[in-house]
Amino acid sequence: MTTNRILFAICLSLTIQIIPVSGFSQHNNCIGAGVYLTYDDFVNNKLSNTVNFNQQGSKFKYAFPNWYPKVKIKIVTPDTTKYWQRSVIKFKPGSIYGYYRYGRKYRYAEGKGFFSPYGYFEIIKEMKGLIVYKQYTQHHHRSDYHYYYSIDFKSAIKAMNKKNLIADTNNFNNAKFIESVTLIKNKWVNNNKTILEALISAYQQSMN
Repeated sequence: MTTNRILFAICLSLTIQIIPVSGFSQHNNCIGAGVYLTYDDFVNNKLSNTVNFNQQGSKFKYAFPNWYPKVKIKIVTPDTTKYWQRSVIKFKPGSIYGYYRYGRKYRYAEGKGFFSPYGYFEIIKEMKGLIVYKQYTQHHHRSDYHYYYSIDFKSAIKAMNKKNLIADTNNFNNAKFIESVTLIKNKWVNNNKTILEALISAYQQSMN
């Protein structure tokens, strides 16, 4: 038996054994994707409708780019006894709090205004008091990753720019970090990776 077949057999066995359990740990190597139904599920890494990519026929589909307002997530899982039968579950925008895929975690945000961020945002840095996200978007006929932040996983996701960061001074309660923000010459941080990395470094140093 080849190594791939052995791995497949182990993962399949584990998947069958833990199906009755209500949640899954995102650190299980057999779990390639899944959804977080609620905020509590999200912060506790409790996955539902998990997908084992080692199982033939398992799929996790979504529209790209993930800011498209009608994006739906579709999970396809094969019947463990009848390989030709499949189970298909669809999640409309806003029906889940987020999802996990290939080691990356995404949070959903519903924009309240025309220019408000919306869709699924990938978490790239989680720190106490500051969570940083990125999202592939199109802006002024250019497509690129844009950066966003929130104070925690319940607060609104905002564009990572000088104006927003200064407005959140009271939320941050971190004078040293805000001082670093005011020194930024470029007010648009949300599409500048170099400035973003400098801000993350400044925030981490201010917390020490």
